[in-house]
Amino acid sequence: ALAALLTVLALLLLGVSPALAHGFSSVVHVDATQPEPGHVRVDLGLEYDLLLVSVSDNEQDDAFFREGNPPWESGDLPGQAAALNRHLDSVLRYVERRFTVEADGARCSPMPIGEASVELRDVPYAHVVLDYACPDALAHEFTSELFPDDEGYVRGTKTIVTYDLDFRSGSAALEAGHASFSTHQSTAERFWEFFKLGCEHLLTGIDHILFLLALIAGSRRLREIVLTATTFTLAHSVTLLL
Repeated sequence: ALAALLTVLALLLLGVSPALAHGFSSVVHVDATQPEPGHVRVDLGLEYDLLLVSVSDNEQDDAFFREGNPPWESGDLPGQAAALNRHLDSVLRYVERRFTVEADGARCSPMPIGEASVELRDVPYAHVVLDYACPDALAHEFTSELFPDDEGYVRGTKTIVTYDLDFRSGSAALEAGHASFSTHQSTAERFWEFFKLGCEHLLTGIDHILFLLALIAGSRRLREIVLTATTFTLAHSVTLLL
């Protein structure tokens, strides 16, 4: 009976809206360090195709899309980087309005470092490096509102911040309901954010749901089902934290 129920659930899940698939969300990667007092160096990793349409639309830079889309369609990473750098001013305006760094409540001023680049992860990712000049402070706060839902391109963007500054190091997850993070946030608070992110990532990924259903199919008692689901969620949260 359990196997039959799981089969029905799987078929229903396969028919859910495509907006719940991984291709309709995005993850921004941020690597933040402190090369010297009063400065925070941020390496932003953003999905190239999403950055292309968002910047072209929000900054009214149609030429960026015309020049940047052909190399994306052909998988030409150097061509993508060239288009990115020709329109770097538009890219920076878009990013700087949606990603900020503060030092004890005072806004830090960003300056670009070098040229933007593009690397292939599972998809092409653009890298933009910014140096933020900040007042002396004991803590820094990061806020990310990159690729919001109301742009209409993706839903539920997550920003993963990995940091090594203020004599602390670790990672934090930012999203629409929790857009800011302080380097003085406790380890327990950070783990809770990643646990919630793991739950959301699990429940909105059809491949994860089907895999979990397959695990549950081998369980005979309710206790085993609860243990399986909890263990899988915790493991996924830990991998995101790492």
